[in-house]
Amino acid sequence: MVSDPTAEPSAARDKLPDPLLRPFRTSVLEGFSQGGAGRPRESTVFEKLLGMEARWPDIRQSNVLDWLLCPRYFMWKHRFGVEPRHYRRSEALDIGTFFHTYMACHYLGLDEGRAVSVVGAMIEEAIEQELTFEDKGPLVDRLSGLTRSLERGSAMARMMARLFLARFPLHPAYKAVCTELNLRARQTGISQTINGTLDLVLLDTSRNEVWIADHKTCKEPPMDRIRTVAFEPQTAVYPILLQTAIDDGKVPGLDPGTPVVGFTHNVVRKPSIILRTKDSFEEYLERCEDYYEGRGEFEAAKGERTLSPPMLQNWMRITTTTLTTEQQSLLYEVGRACKANPDSARYYRNPGACFKWGKPCAYLPLCEKRDDELPALLAEEYRVTDV
Repeated sequence: MVSDPTAEPSAARDKLPDPLLRPFRTSVLEGFSQGGAGRPRESTVFEKLLGMEARWPDIRQSNVLDWLLCPRYFMWKHRFGVEPRHYRRSEALDIGTFFHTYMACHYLGLDEGRAVSVVGAMIEEAIEQELTFEDKGPLVDRLSGLTRSLERGSAMARMMARLFLARFPLHPAYKAVCTELNLRARQTGISQTINGTLDLVLLDTSRNEVWIADHKTCKEPPMDRIRTVAFEPQTAVYPILLQTAIDDGKVPGLDPGTPVVGFTHNVVRKPSIILRTKDSFEEYLERCEDYYEGRGEFEAAKGERTLSPPMLQNWMRITTTTLTTEQQSLLYEVGRACKANPDSARYYRNPGACFKWGKPCAYLPLCEKRDDELPALLAEEYRVTDV
């Protein structure tokens, strides 16, 4: 069960499977402070070289996946909080982000007009940041292109959310308790605090059971996407975080002891339809809606869609709110990575991740440099984020 946040990690971690722990078994232990997270320690040689202090981040779904992707990527992004100077907040405002926002607004009881206003404020913030960049080319053209791109992404996400909610309406027995619920807790045997944000918490009033809803947009078929949800990090930790918060009386609307029993995954495939030259964007949206609904030019594929629908809702009941040995091993490893003394040997490079997203990784220029060349490149091309 979850321990007291101020407690030191248990010695039981040493009983975990040795192969997963070996990279951090000896060298990392020597680099830890003897106290809990936030206890002062001397800067390492690598930190002094960079002129930067490493952070000790919480364990989150995102940094678990980033650690598995590439330790060096994890170090720059999560330990030092570094991002390219040319990075724009608008890059994070994709269809998935807008879809999550529209879904949250719906379950908060906001009408579509107010939801559009919420998303509009997000777009305005991104456009305001664009004014701070000194890129080549007329500013008017850049702002016009950015605005058009974000507004189209918003319109697509609004259509996706509307169709999904119409196809999978919430059963009358289920009550939306809260959305975007952020929780933190310590787990026995894990050296770092676990942190997660739950998209939606549902209460089955007929059985007095709690479900966690998770919204996902993806490029692959939803039937393929849900094959991994059973062993993703959030599936392991979210029930623990939520059950602890409920039992501590920290979730309004839920009585202590109300059991967390499972997940529902709301999965929508992003349309792969190409915007034809002859079509306006409004016509393109209509074609995308036909794709989701199996109408018009997509009607002939109804049989295939039955086997591989572009939208699905997957309910998964869990049997326990404790970690398996595999999950404990993974979180233990990432917890150590969140606190280890940083250097370029311990946080090694994974060449297989350099073009993971079809373009060079944002940190590839740093990976191409020797340690003594890093300070100059960091100062010229990168910045440290506030969070």
